[in-house]
Amino acid sequence: MVPRGEGFDRPCEPQRPSPYHPDALERLKLITCARGAGLSVAGIGWFLVARPSDADLRVRMAAKARDVQEQIGRLTRLHDSFRHAALCGHEPIVDCPDSKRSIGNVPVPAPVPSG
Repeated sequence: MVPRGEGFDRPCEPQRPSPYHPDALERLKLITCARGAGLSVAGIGWFLVARPSDADLRVRMAAKARDVQEQIGRLTRLHDSFRHAALCGHEPIVDCPDSKRSIGNVPVPAPVPSG
């Protein structure tokens, strides 16, 4: 139960306009997303200053895209395993053949080079 009289029962005040330029907010969203995906600050830095003619950028981005795709696969399999475990009646859950099969399909990630 939410306590009354502490601001929770009043309607939200309209949001004030952001003091930041929209481009800055977009860059912050990109940085936050990239950090969440495991990119280093240095790696994000080269991405932010790179130009389309930068051949090294294209090679690094293609490699990072492959890494992210592999991470998505691992997380999807782990997600499916957790969903199964939440409903599984096997004792103990970790010994469930379906859970073992799902987890067995999660490859060990290769070390990610910095940058």
